[in-house]
Amino acid sequence: MLDARKLAERSAQSGVSMDKDRWMRRALWCSAFFNLRGALLFAFPASFAGHVVGLPPDVPPDVPSIYRALLAMFVVLFAGAYAWLAVQEEIDRPLVAFSAIGKAIAVLTVSVFWLSGLLPGRGVLFARNNRWRPPTQPQLRRRS
Repeated sequence: MLDARKLAERSAQSGVSMDKDRWMRRALWCSAFFNLRGALLFAFPASFAGHVVGLPPDVPPDVPSIYRALLAMFVVLFAGAYAWLAVQEEIDRPLVAFSAIGKAIAVLTVSVFWLSGLLPGRGVLFARNNRWRPPTQPQLRRRS
């Protein structure tokens, strides 16, 4: 785990704001949570939560449920990667960028399915909101 004093010293030496790291770590933890939630939705699309976000409850009989399980597993792997990044002393920025690109592609894919009439609009809202929007920077600082 991170030692706050050590992190603050490194931050002061490198000139990087401690607030940026704190903001990024919070975003990573929230992304891990959202990915775990998404994995449950993909694993059980016929659940009430799956219905709320617009996932199709009926999977065609010729599509084995192994595909749902594999998709959920990959989403859980990303959740683990976000959690791992959040506790690292130094955040691997290329991995964060790779993940952000993946999330953007997911939103684009869901949007295409919505535009073609294969998915309800609430699915797009879920995909678009499947990221944490932190408060503005001044709100993150403690008020004295």
